[in-house]
Amino acid sequence: MPLALSAVRIERGVLSEKVASILREAIAKGELVPGERLPEKLFSEQMGVSRAPIRDAFRILELEGLVQIIPQKGTRIKGLTVKDVESIYELRSALDSLAIRLAVPNLREEDFSCLEKLLQQMKGCIKKKDSNSYKDLNSAFHDLFYQKSQNQWLCDVNKGLMKHIMRLRSFSLSKPKRLNESYKDHVNIFEALKHQNNGEAEEIAKKHTKEAGHFVLQFFLKKENALDGFVI
Repeated sequence: MPLALSAVRIERGVLSEKVASILREAIAKGELVPGERLPEKLFSEQMGVSRAPIRDAFRILELEGLVQIIPQKGTRIKGLTVKDVESIYELRSALDSLAIRLAVPNLREEDFSCLEKLLQQMKGCIKKKDSNSYKDLNSAFHDLFYQKSQNQWLCDVNKGLMKHIMRLRSFSLSKPKRLNESYKDHVNIFEALKHQNNGEAEEIAKKHTKEAGHFVLQFFLKKENALDGFVI
């Protein structure tokens, strides 16, 4: 009997993670917007699962700061304030710089080849005006440094932060001009590392991320929904 119960718990846990992953992606893409209610019954029917894993998924996302569970009122997508956005990008800029510093001793020729290939693909995305594919390549570029940092704590902190960054990246890369600026920064990071100007690469990465945060804030502060203190 205990073994059967354990299997049920595992199956429910797997379902909860799958549901959380689907909702997390929808939030990142802006398909679920701040303030939007998440009805248990509706999601249960749409996903073909019971309400239990739906509720568990909501709790997972609440711990990640993506939703807010309000007693007697249900679950809503949580918004971000101006201060939240400032703090997120301030931390990310420091992490990106540190990731490069820790990665440098571990970078090999194949890593530079990988970065160069990513840059070529990013350039192609700009020509095609494909910002969605560019975002994925952008993530892959930075992820290489986190992986090569060989610091699991750093990777875990960044992973948690990226759940919020992905919500904002659609806006930080929404304009062609910003897309070109982003690409140039990545090229400059690559060139600095290739010529062993490691400190310069760290500073470019830090500045790049801060500018992305500034762009997001300026984008939202022009909108009415920023007037109540929330930008998204």
